[in-house]
Amino acid sequence: RSAEWRAVDAATRASNRAAGVAAALRRLGQGAQPYLGGRVRELSMPVLLVAGEADAAYAATARHLAGAIARATLVEVPEAGHAVVGEKPAEVVTGLAAWLAG
Repeated sequence: RSAEWRAVDAATRASNRAAGVAAALRRLGQGAQPYLGGRVRELSMPVLLVAGEADAAYAATARHLAGAIARATLVEVPEAGHAVVGEKPAEVVTGLAAWLAG
């Protein structure tokens, strides 16, 4: 990540309030969502999965989902981690555009 990107990211994170972050995690965090992993094979629509290659856990999950969803397309972005959209926006746009043109 560039120094400019890191500075903007740090400033954005520093502006968060503890109560707001806690509320978001309670309502939107992975533990708050029902587990639907057993139903992904039911998806019949096209699905685009994007993961940063350096985020081992999310990339592995994306690969698993790509194998389970009939019409899934996986874009693993090299040299990107968990914040793939912020780290490599051009590569994400390229993957999305190719998928949409499909």
